[in-house]
Amino acid sequence: MGRAVSETTIDRSADEVWATIRDFGFLDWYPHVATCVVDGNVRKVTTEGIDLETHEDLVHHDDQARTYSYGIVRYVGPTSFVTRRGATVDVAPTVGHTRATIVVEPVADDRCAVRYELELDDGFDELLTSMSANYQLALEHLKAYVTR
Repeated sequence: MGRAVSETTIDRSADEVWATIRDFGFLDWYPHVATCVVDGNVRKVTTEGIDLETHEDLVHHDDQARTYSYGIVRYVGPTSFVTRRGATVDVAPTVGHTRATIVVEPVADDRCAVRYELELDDGFDELLTSMSANYQLALEHLKAYVTR
């Protein structure tokens, strides 16, 4: 199993940051999201400029621990991409083999650490690197969103 961790610190309380991201269907803080619709425990997300809908299943949510996890359960649309590093990947085989977890932990009263962990079955190294970079970008966007 491949694993990557993206992380940042934010000069806001853990409770304040968690209040922003705790709702699985609220992705205003996540860059380049065109639409997000929740159907039960599944959110259906489209990205600006990409004709692909990603279905993510919420598998764990804990307000007290300030964390949730989800897995990719379906793609609708073309699943092949060229990564920022120039490699062509097909994300279709990752359905059922991906788990993402976001965690918010206090560092001080007015500062927290946010981790975005990605687990992906072996054999998807290029995709793991690309997705991890996207999660790091998301965390930087979150930081800007909550400190504006």
